[in-house]
Amino acid sequence: MTEYLHELIRRKLIGWPTLAVGLDKGWLTKDALSDYALTRLCDGGDDNDIALLAGSTDLSDEEVSGLLATLCQKEGVDLKNEQPQALEKWRLVMLSSLQRSALSAEDKLEQLQELYAAFGYPADMASCSIYAQDGIDPLNALQNVISDLEQRFT
Repeated sequence: MTEYLHELIRRKLIGWPTLAVGLDKGWLTKDALSDYALTRLCDGGDDNDIALLAGSTDLSDEEVSGLLATLCQKEGVDLKNEQPQALEKWRLVMLSSLQRSALSAEDKLEQLQELYAAFGYPADMASCSIYAQDGIDPLNALQNVISDLEQRFT
């Protein structure tokens, strides 16, 4: 499984909508999704769609997305409505991973700029930009964003 998936699980932020968004955005591989589904089955799950996901490496992307949508429906979850929250969960784990990384400050800043763009320049990350004129160190702003996101999910 991927580092981000492990972090989602550790933080108890995992769910079918979050997995669907991660797969759609390319942040989650079918292999990692298959591993997660297999873990769910080993933990006592007996859903046929989860079993199909456990073998998802042999399925098309459309088939896997369809299975995730079906699992959301079975849990009474509207995938479209949950997408914004799922994106925020991914943003939290990606920013946290960046903060904990052993990268140099320069490399962290570079990746921070990429994440800022990847998430559509969210307003709460404006101070993370190297072009911000507010006098806040972008890496300090990173910590503030992470803290705010953590509060939303606790």
